[in-house]
Parts: sequence; structure tokens; C-alpha cells
Amino acid sequence: MKMPGQNPDSLSLLRGAILRLSIDAEQKKMFGHETYFLRGFMFAGVFGDDLFVHVGEARAREIEIDARGIGFFEPMGKRMKAYITLNAEVQKSQLDSWLKEGAAFISRLPPKSPKVSAKKKASAAKKGTKKSATPGKKAGPKRKLKA
Repeated sequence: MKMPGQNPDSLSLLRGAILRLSIDAEQKKMFGHETYFLRGFMFAGVFGDDLFVHVGEARAREIEIDARGIGFFEPMGKRMKAYITLNAEVQKSQLDSWLKEGAAFISRLPPKSPKVSAKKKASAAKKGTKKSATPGKKAGPKRKLKA
């Protein structure tokens, strides 16, 4: 499945709104596109012509998804339950309020634990193992001697 490009107009609207609202979002690549993260959580971005915002699963369920220009975010055909999309018309009229709502939702989430790379996990595992007395043999369980 080919990924859609990013609509430059939507991307410009998103960048401008994040700056205007002073949202301290970090820009990263996701789905091969410019995406914004808050506190380690994917917050907002542009996918094709639509802009997506993380509003939480409960809120996304209660929003009427219809001809008003709000939809479900379904990259690669799989629905992301905590995100909504805004079409071009809604982006122009409601973007700030949706970004504020998304930022408020993310601010209530517990801190995201930092990801540990596989390399760091392997290094930590090596440090935690004890070397056996005889090279090439594993140390067996400790046994009590009977008198």
C-alpha cells in the first residue's frame, strides 16, 4: 500500500497553529511524514489531505463522524481508535480547538516510559549475569552440603 503525501497547505496550517498556541510539540517522522509529539505521545500530523489529532479513545468514540468533515484516522487501512481526522474545511475553522483538546488530553496521560533500545537491553542483561568459575560452563544451582 502506497503512503499518501502530505498536503502542504494542511501542514502549513498545522505548523502555524502549533506555534500560535505555544504547544511545546516535538517534530518527528512517522508514516514517512512530519508528525508532532507531546510528552512522547503522537499528537498531531498530516496524512494525505487530512490532519489528525490525538483526542483519546473515549472522545473519538463520542464524536459524530459524518459529513461535518471529521473522520477516523485509518492509516494503511487500520483504525487508530484515539485519533480523529479533520478535512480541509474543518482544519480552517476548528483546528485550534481540536489541538487544544488534544494537548489537554495528552497532558492528563501518565508519563510515557522511555523506550530502551535492544542494544541497551542486551548490555544490561550482560552486566546482570555472573560468570562461572570454569570458563565455558554455566554455574549450577548452589547446594548445601550434608554433614
